[in-house]
Amino acid sequence: MLGKETGVGKFTDWGTFNNADGTITINTNGITGKIEAFTPEGAAGVITNEHNSLGVKGKSNEIDNGEKLIISFDTEGACMRNIRIGFDSMYGNYIPGSGPDARTTWEATYKGSMARNGEFQADMNNSDGDGNNATSNFVIPGDKTDKIVISTYSPTDVHSNMVVRFLEFELSLCCGEPDDVEPSEPSEPECDPTVTTDVILGKETGVGKFEDWGTINEDGTLTINNSGITGTITAYTPTGE
Repeated sequence: MLGKETGVGKFTDWGTFNNADGTITINTNGITGKIEAFTPEGAAGVITNEHNSLGVKGKSNEIDNGEKLIISFDTEGACMRNIRIGFDSMYGNYIPGSGPDARTTWEATYKGSMARNGEFQADMNNSDGDGNNATSNFVIPGDKTDKIVISTYSPTDVHSNMVVRFLEFELSLCCGEPDDVEPSEPSEPECDPTVTTDVILGKETGVGKFEDWGTINEDGTLTINNSGITGTITAYTPTGE
């Protein structure tokens, strides 16, 4: 999960805040991405930590009319699946039928394709069960997403604002091409996350040997090679040598 669903939220719950440009760098198990803010005019903005959530530096330091927060991953083949995103500070302006009638908008894409989008308002039906219509979360449809754009607007142009509280998802490196793009010929086979290999290193019973783990090297390390997947076992002394 990026962010924090409850309690005190900090930049570090999302990644590393960059003072130089006001963005956040994401690194989840070596899969990298970034969070960026944009003004209504499309200029680069600065991300804020407002109400334990993310906003955009400006009129309210939340996400105001026309401002955008963009969350994306840039590691090749990476995508988010089963995404649940949470929002806060959706008060009176976001109540359906109110004068402002404000809405939070979202767009999800994968490699610039497979666009899905929608909008929603205050959680008047308590769909998340927290008894607070100013907080809301929902699941983004679709099985592949590497970029999410969040914004807000009022059809009557009344100033409105909200914040992004958290983003929960599964992260995959086996996403391949977008579902609505024909593969080029010849095409490389995609990795299949449903294909697994059972691996045992060492020996649960009986006489154990180096060969049960891999190949012993002159420098005292072991090289692992199991079904073409390689690795190393290295020993260190208490002094780190």
